[in-house]
Amino acid sequence: MTVKATQIAKFCDDALFGDIDRNDDSLNGLQVECDGSVTKIGIAVDACMEAFELAKQNGCQMVMCHHGLFWKKLDPRPIGVMGNRIKFLFGNNISLWASHIPLDSNMTFGNNAVLAKAIALRTEGVFGEYHSKNLGVFGQYDEPKKIEYFIDCLSKNVVCCMPSFWQFGKTDIKSVGVVSGGGAYAIDEAGKLGLDLFITGEAKHQDYHLSKEYGLDVIIAGHYATETTGIGELGKLVANKFGVESVFLKAPTGL
Repeated sequence: MTVKATQIAKFCDDALFGDIDRNDDSLNGLQVECDGSVTKIGIAVDACMEAFELAKQNGCQMVMCHHGLFWKKLDPRPIGVMGNRIKFLFGNNISLWASHIPLDSNMTFGNNAVLAKAIALRTEGVFGEYHSKNLGVFGQYDEPKKIEYFIDCLSKNVVCCMPSFWQFGKTDIKSVGVVSGGGAYAIDEAGKLGLDLFITGEAKHQDYHLSKEYGLDVIIAGHYATETTGIGELGKLVANKFGVESVFLKAPTGL
């Protein structure tokens, strides 16, 4: 079967954008369209030159990512770094598709839904309001878990994850909230919900004392790592749907 980038893009758009947050700064969807059929897709977190070069090396005709090239508040002119990236994609016949907030919040293959599965969390609700949309999930366990359980699950099940830990609360953890990426903005909400543990990608200096004063345990699992989950899951779905190959294009930032 001959598959075009536009067909894959429409499938992903239909799966994700029915409830799209119109306040999302990302120009979600197909961002670069090239000719020819797609036999292999590259899965990436960021639309960066490192990922594009890996796509070329792996024989990909399309890249699917979480952080795209084009944003509403970003100068789109094809000059400098932006020009180099666009030139590379067109020069190597590589299409680009991206999804930001819709991929954070999707309850089937979104970043946070998949992170919850990685720690076997039974989700009970959503939280982490961002641009009028809840991105994160929270839930609890029947039996309490030790922090080592979460560190082990994340390290084993999440790409490039090297979690660190702030212990300010309980040693026996039953209730957990997850907001991927730069989700530390939700610490206040997690504290007010009375959660035992909050898992996110990255935190700022001021988040330390806020967590401490709430008595909230926090795992900082990496912005990059926590946002490999949704795009990875969606990539598997696309590969199965269209009978194409897929490869994860690892370009970790260490953040």
